[in-house]
Amino acid sequence: MAGEHFFQRFWSNLKERHVTRIAIAYLGVGWGVLETLEFTLGLLQAPDWIFRAGVALVGLGFPVALVLSWIFDIRGGHVVRTDGKTSRWPKWVKAAVSAPLLVLVVVSSYWVWTGYVEEKERSLRPTDLGDEVPIVAVLPIRNLTGDPELDWFGEGIVNLVRDNLSRSRFLRIASPQKLKVIVGDATDELEIAELAAEQDTGFIMAGEMLMTPAGIYVSSRLTDTAGGVVLSAKQVENLEPATILEAAGPIAAQIRRGLGVPREEQVDVFVADFAIDNQEAYEQYVDGLVHFTDFEFSEARQAFLRALEISPDFGVARYRLAYIEAVEGDLKLALDYAEQALLDPFLLDRERRYIEAFQAFATTDNERALQLLESLLEDYPFELEAREMLARVYRRLYRLQDAVREFELIVVESPRNLAAWAWLGTCREEVDDLDGARAAFERLVLLAPDNPNGHLLIGNWHKMAGDYDQAEDAYRIALEINPHMPGISYMLAEILFLQGDLSAAQTRFESIALGEQFLIGERVDGMFGWAALLTASGDFESAINVISSFEQSLEQERVSYAMGLSRMAMNQMELGNHEQAQPLVDRSIALAPGLPTRYLFARGRLEIAQGRFEDLKRTTDEIRSFALPPDNPDRTEEAAAAYLEGLGALQKGNLDSAREKLETAVELEGYPYAIYELALVDVLIAQEAWDAAGRLLERADKRLPRNPRIDLEHERVLAVLVRARLSVAAGLDDDARDSANQFLERYHSARPSDPLVIEAQAMADFQSARGSVP
Repeated sequence: MAGEHFFQRFWSNLKERHVTRIAIAYLGVGWGVLETLEFTLGLLQAPDWIFRAGVALVGLGFPVALVLSWIFDIRGGHVVRTDGKTSRWPKWVKAAVSAPLLVLVVVSSYWVWTGYVEEKERSLRPTDLGDEVPIVAVLPIRNLTGDPELDWFGEGIVNLVRDNLSRSRFLRIASPQKLKVIVGDATDELEIAELAAEQDTGFIMAGEMLMTPAGIYVSSRLTDTAGGVVLSAKQVENLEPATILEAAGPIAAQIRRGLGVPREEQVDVFVADFAIDNQEAYEQYVDGLVHFTDFEFSEARQAFLRALEISPDFGVARYRLAYIEAVEGDLKLALDYAEQALLDPFLLDRERRYIEAFQAFATTDNERALQLLESLLEDYPFELEAREMLARVYRRLYRLQDAVREFELIVVESPRNLAAWAWLGTCREEVDDLDGARAAFERLVLLAPDNPNGHLLIGNWHKMAGDYDQAEDAYRIALEINPHMPGISYMLAEILFLQGDLSAAQTRFESIALGEQFLIGERVDGMFGWAALLTASGDFESAINVISSFEQSLEQERVSYAMGLSRMAMNQMELGNHEQAQPLVDRSIALAPGLPTRYLFARGRLEIAQGRFEDLKRTTDEIRSFALPPDNPDRTEEAAAAYLEGLGALQKGNLDSAREKLETAVELEGYPYAIYELALVDVLIAQEAWDAAGRLLERADKRLPRNPRIDLEHERVLAVLVRARLSVAAGLDDDARDSANQFLERYHSARPSDPLVIEAQAMADFQSARGSVP
């Protein structure tokens, strides 16, 4: 009952002092004050924290009013302090009343202060974009030079800046029409920024042209419309009327820098928008890409290294270094760089997948590269660099129509992409679409007449068409544009070869192989050309010595190391040195980059020469194990295995089986090696199917001149001997003697004891070769 008595006395005092009446009146007046304050502050565009302060003051005043009405009694128009007896309450009551009041004061003060601080910080800090794509309004450059004839330059600069920025997928640019709606008649930059902010345009670029004693001065600045912060500024000095528009590029770069978006997103076919926080390192990276596309590998390497000095964790810069080393032929160093790039803790998914695809591509692991690139494009379908690499993998796999399709997609999406036009023309050449190839190369030259690659490819086209003089002219134009462009010296040597001047071609290949001014890859290519011509002439010992002298370079270049070992093995086999050939073949298989088909093929050839037919069966089975899926038209592995089985059957005298296997090798899809056809011709001659042999040899002859591969010259020389054999069988004595003499002339460096020399000499010496077929 005591509690009930307390509350009755408490409520009686509240009514006696009019506390409830005052509370209701205070709430009504406070609400009206806040409504008026909100309306007034909205008109004045005052900061939010002022309204917060008003709410806090009204809130703090409410308990104060209640306390005062309790302490002072309002009676008869007078304020009288209440009697101490009636106002004396237990201490716990005072604590219960004062504690929430104290909490209310602290919370209100904190609420007001945080509103003020947040508003102040927001006005001093750039807007946090998060995942939003910023909208930028580019204002005309004001002409303050006093020369009205320069007025149009201000708008001209802005149009160029808009065009530059609109290519970025990281920005949206307000159109001139949208800008006119936003700005209206406003001229003050602060007012324009406020109007832009109301229309969700986050940033404005404004600037002026001034006349100085040194020339025209263009100044620009990028402002955050919400935060009121100048994010970046640019001054371009010493301009003349003829060069004013050159200010557009630096201004656009300044805007990109201020917003933290890539300066470039694509350089030629290469991606340039990989993530990097350090803008200076990023700019070095882009410069490196530009040098790389101009074949300036040394300058590109230095730019990427500078980027890494600035930002040591810049993994993509290491990826580009790997790319350079792979192009120059140092695969070991390239793969080291790629491994280091993958250690970058900040690599994003797309970047990591690019590097992994490069590793597979560089090591010619074509199936893995194909899988990685198709997966990357499934998730990032607009990556031109990945599509270009995928097309090149298709080309390696002889899926040439697929390669053409991919490059055609690239040039549709990026019609000024020089590398894509170059690759498209090359692939069209390889599917015998010479008109389409020439159209692609001519487009390349039209887009970039000072780019040496276009002239080099036009030279290749003339070479394919048999116009060797015009091809040489085009190569020399390319060489004049860029004396350091890799590959052109090799092309000029190849022209000598195609013109039939084999001695001069061999000398040129030798000079490339021994020339210290050439890249490792170029020297290795020159060495293989040199060695191939020695092999074709029958000088197998010299060919072995040339290749072995480059073993250190081959080990460094890595991709061609297995090939070098395999070719030394084949030369040893031609000399009858089977024991020396065996370890070379085994090493080539162990070091094979990607599929080991060609090196297993060399082992099979050696097993046939040694009569090891059980081992040959295991080898052909192993070759077939690497065959592509049945839906893939490239049947290279089956063709190679069938050829070896055909040779084995021929060696054992089983002509029917040999013919069946060799016909399979000839007809299967894949690279059309003439040795398959030549072996089948020999079988047809033995079966006296001379008409069929003649047709097949004619088909091989038609293809050989269009295929300038120097490493296949040995096949071409053997084709001359096979023609002599066919002429003998058909009783064409004069043709047989002519072909035999031609073979001996081209096989001039072989030892007199060589079985092929003895055979050809016999055909050349007899007045009548009929009946003398071996």
